[in-house]
Amino acid sequence: MKFIFQQEHIVRGIAVVSRDRIERIQAISEVLATSQYDIVCLQEVWTDHDYNLIRQKVAGVLPFSHYFYRYVC
Repeated sequence: MKFIFQQEHIVRGIAVVSRDRIERIQAISEVLATSQYDIVCLQEVWTDHDYNLIRQKVAGVLPFSHYFYRYVC
């Protein structure tokens, strides 16, 4: 039997507004890159740069990803 481990993080990554955003993105990326989760859902990854940073760091353990582009009015 295979167990699926799921972890959900709220990143709080609004550029300019969020405190310690870059440090938070880097820390989450490093934890996920050394994890054994099958599925990870991240909320509030607001910039392409942050998404790409996370994606590059976790590609070895989480090879599939999707970024939902949205527009803030």
